[in-house]
Amino acid sequence: MQFKNTPQRYGVVSAALHWLTALVVYGMFALGL
Repeated sequence: MQFKNTPQRYGVVSAALHWLTALVVYGMFALGL
């Protein structure tokens, strides 16, 4: 896995940040915030 973004594929950091954000948003909905 590469760390830099390319036009074809996101880097590891971007992918991790994306999923972390998605989990936080989902958690907020689950808690009713």
